[in-house]
Amino acid sequence: MYTSLALGEEGSTGDISTYIVSDDTELNFKIGPCVQNQVDEVIDVMQENITKVIERGERLDELQDKSESLSDNATAFSNRSKQLRRQMWWRGCKIISFVRTGATTLLLIII
Repeated sequence: MYTSLALGEEGSTGDISTYIVSDDTELNFKIGPCVQNQVDEVIDVMQENITKVIERGERLDELQDKSESLSDNATAFSNRSKQLRRQMWWRGCKIISFVRTGATTLLLIII
């Protein structure tokens, strides 16, 4: 079932005369070429905006993945640097103990 509603007398404005509403709320407009061109331009702009939003979302996903990867790498680097610092500290302690042992042995041999 269709209902026709008049927005103005047909031909008085030249752009919009009537629109028809169907049961599934689909609107069918009778419009002039000037308005149709504007509607087409708006549709094109909206499609471009949707494309840009999708691309932006993809770039944000990539950026989030890179950020997570960088965070993981930073954590791994921090853990590895702590481990290396402990190894170097123990190595330094071993060297100091060997030097002290050698110096003590040398002093005992001389005396």
